Parts: sequence; C-alpha cells; structure tokens
Amino acid sequence: FGICCTNKNSQNFIYVSDYANNLIRKFDENLQQIKTFSVNKEDEIELNGPCSIAINYDLNQIQVIDQKNCRLVYFDLQTESYLGQIILFQEDISR
Repeated sequence: FGICCTNKNSQNFIYVSDYANNLIRKFDENLQQIKTFSVNKEDEIELNGPCSIAINYDLNQIQVIDQKNCRLVYFDLQTESYLGQIILFQEDISR
C-alpha cells in the first residue's frame, strides 16, 4: 500500500509498508530487501494493516499509518527502532 524513499544523504533506501504481512520492508537502491521490522511485542500492539508510510526528516522518523489499529506509529530513521504511537481515534463498540 505505501512506499517512500530516503534521499542521498540517507543512502537511498526504499521503505514499503506491507499491509498483508503487518511489517515494514526496507530495500536498498538496487531493490534488494535488506531488512524487515515492526513494533516489538514488548513495546506495544503489533502492526495490523500498515497502509501508508512517510519519512519526516525534521523529526528523524519513519511514520506509518497502522490502519486496523487506528493509529500513527513512528520509528527512529537511523535505528528503525520503535519510538511510539498516536491513537487517531477509537471505535465506539457500545452500539
């Protein structure tokens, strides 16, 4: 669903949000997959339907919309480690 690329200062990586497998894939400029990552189970809820991805250079983050968990998840751009989440909304299950 989502794809974004780093710039030359960041070594030309391509990040893809893999909706079906609930993870982020990292490729080099020759389209060789070099890493997959997600949220650590100890940290938070695992990704569930990551559908969009962006790089925020001002905050030095990879930001992912985690559709089925209704949140924005962010990772450190250099280490790709999980930093946190922002809940976008919560479903009203009282109906």
